[in-house]
Amino acid sequence: MTPPDRPLWKRPLLWAWAFYDFANSAFATTTLAVVFNVYFAKSVVPPEGIRFLGAVLSGPALWSFTVSVSMFVMVLLAPLLGAVADLSGKRKSFLRFFWALGVLSSVGLFWVTPGRVALAVILFSLANMGFAGGNAFYNAYLPDLGPRQSLGAISGFGWAVGYIGGGLCLALDLALIQRPAWFGLSTDQFLPVRASLLSVGLWWGLFGFPIFLFAPAETPGEGRSARAWARLGWSRLLDTARHLARYRNLMIFVLAYALYNDGIETVILTASVVGAELLGLSSGELIQCFLMIQGVAFLGSLLFGALADRWRHKTVILITLAVYTGVILWGARMTSRGEFWVLGVVLGLVLGGSQAASRSLMGLLTPPERSGEFFGFFGVVGKLTAVLGPLVFGLAAQAGGVRRGVLSLLVFFILGGTVLLFVKEPGTPPPAP
Repeated sequence: MTPPDRPLWKRPLLWAWAFYDFANSAFATTTLAVVFNVYFAKSVVPPEGIRFLGAVLSGPALWSFTVSVSMFVMVLLAPLLGAVADLSGKRKSFLRFFWALGVLSSVGLFWVTPGRVALAVILFSLANMGFAGGNAFYNAYLPDLGPRQSLGAISGFGWAVGYIGGGLCLALDLALIQRPAWFGLSTDQFLPVRASLLSVGLWWGLFGFPIFLFAPAETPGEGRSARAWARLGWSRLLDTARHLARYRNLMIFVLAYALYNDGIETVILTASVVGAELLGLSSGELIQCFLMIQGVAFLGSLLFGALADRWRHKTVILITLAVYTGVILWGARMTSRGEFWVLGVVLGLVLGGSQAASRSLMGLLTPPERSGEFFGFFGVVGKLTAVLGPLVFGLAAQAGGVRRGVLSLLVFFILGGTVLLFVKEPGTPPPAP
């Protein structure tokens, strides 16, 4: 363990923790946000769509539904995994498992060529589960990294390092796609795009490894069978549900977060598809725009993370949700490439701020003895557990086009912000009599 008197920014665990975000943010940018989603929707899925259960699904709709199904599985598993990790003392082992699952599945995406829809769906779903499941246990380390009054800055620092990692890997992928000759690649069978997907797995594996060197040793746990741990985990989860009144403030926040984060994650997941479908943006243009977003988000995460400690975390989140609402209204009507870039700047500014402030507020509200359980739920409902948002977008886009899909996301920001108003942040003074 790092000596408690060592300055915060000289603690190896803090840097190793932040570098896990540096590592897996490559998946968030290249696979989820920019390259694979467009490749899947426009090239892997045939132009005429695919027939499934009597309906013909377009590429954008099938992409949204695939994200929803993979995240629904993780929503079912997350509370169980978090509770078992706390009780067994094997938080690091669970993180290692999901890291390996994400890395190997991401590497496997290299073999996805046009028409191999089933392989693409299976490998992407596994990689997405590895990403979301790993984040659940990665986030659970947050309360161990420093004093509670600094959680906002620490959370913002983690997001900022993550944006650097995601941006650097995305810059590498831009070179792979636009200058394949530099790397000795042909353009047959979308080889440069597939090489960029391979780079994500290698990046995630290399830079995600240090956390396993510096994370605290696992505490001894009771030896039980998998079935016994499953029963115990669900028993603990049901116990939490029965004592909902004790954690009422936390549960209200998680509900608010689940709503507005569904909107945020769906914006990230579908922005490139929207740009390609509505404005005809190429992969190179989309990557350049998202690189700009990464840079702005880096500054925004530091700024809003610090402001959350100075002001109120809830106030910062509400400000960002108001901005997201404006982005949705404008995005549903945009007609030019210039508008897409302007919206990217605005989105980047609040993207890091909303995520950093949300994670630090969760840290303030979470009982330390149940950090794995609650952060397990938060992490999967969190960074990429959007189930309902992509489903709503996909249904709206299938029925009325991409613009209607964009507009359908308004409900998540409005409802999430409304529920958030009922959360009492620790340290908030009581209302005047």
